[in-house]
Amino acid sequence: MKPVRGSSPAETGMALGDRPLSMAGDTHPDWLAAHGQVGAWSIVAASAVGQMHLRDQTPRDDAFSVRAIGPWLAVAVADGAGSMRRSRYGAAFAVDTLTERLLCAVYDAAPADDPGPTGPGPDGPTPPSGPGLLSRLVQSLPARTKVIDGPSVVGFDEVALREPRVEASACWASVAWRRPDAPAQPAALDMVAPSLSAAVRSAFGSTRAELEGYVSRLGVPLRDIHCTLMCVLLDTRTGAFAAGHIGDGLIAALHPGFGARPAVEPPSTGNVGETYLITQDGWERYLAVTESSPAEAEGISTLYLMSDGVADDCSHPPPPGVFDRWARDIDREVRSSAGAGTSAVRLVRWLANYELPGSWDDRTLVVLAKVGE
Repeated sequence: MKPVRGSSPAETGMALGDRPLSMAGDTHPDWLAAHGQVGAWSIVAASAVGQMHLRDQTPRDDAFSVRAIGPWLAVAVADGAGSMRRSRYGAAFAVDTLTERLLCAVYDAAPADDPGPTGPGPDGPTPPSGPGLLSRLVQSLPARTKVIDGPSVVGFDEVALREPRVEASACWASVAWRRPDAPAQPAALDMVAPSLSAAVRSAFGSTRAELEGYVSRLGVPLRDIHCTLMCVLLDTRTGAFAAGHIGDGLIAALHPGFGARPAVEPPSTGNVGETYLITQDGWERYLAVTESSPAEAEGISTLYLMSDGVADDCSHPPPPGVFDRWARDIDREVRSSAGAGTSAVRLVRWLANYELPGSWDDRTLVVLAKVGE
């Protein structure tokens, strides 16, 4: 773990999700689940290769990344353009870089060398609560069913998986935890980003520049790694957040009293099957950024980031009010399990197996749920 320069040494963090790819080999998994917690906010995330990709024996092109340092949580989701053979390279690199740059923009500092020891204390790490992620990965559920159209739109247990699909032949995973942080220094607690929306715009600009350097190292043109990109930067102390989005997919917020709504609405091309991309010329014109202050975010219980493979399935009626119902059902499901690890495994199994006419794309969903004060 590395502290951030100018912050308390106690402000350690975490990194979850997809990792950047190199020409040395393709390590992009077909199915991926992750979970964690920062302050009062729980993270449950999953991504599943689409039905058409399975049929055509092509890779998953979606990617997600979650990073946190101290109270700051950065989440990104990208969808590689399926027509480009290396689009998953762009998606994985973009989400990893964007989450890193978001945190650097908040702290206005780059990572420094860690001056202190890391690793478990003399008594060893504290086991996470609830059933273990690895043990849950190898359990099976009943046979596959369709998404229902009734009082509930979503029920994880109504869809079943094997590992998480019968096509899965290998599993790799890492499980990490650390000692509880020491109390943060007052200076660190009082630190406030001058503008979350400015941090998001700066991070998008840095990410685009680094994508150009990345393709130079790969020896391929930028169009080969075309991808969309979205993010949320959340202050877990106050609930204030900013969202940035270019392309399709959806970022949404749920207020239990007022329902679910998009958190940001990026421009659309207006043409079916076409979208704007972080890797295209003039990308800045198509980036939408919004910011919600602590007062504006008051009462928001859940944030969702999803690729179009999920967004297209949950946001178009019938039935009436389908998206609000879907958002509340997902919120209920991620909170109803024995722990976030169990929820993450149930989520990836559900994404991999629910059936809906015309739904064939990769599916990625990251849920941030406020679970305490």
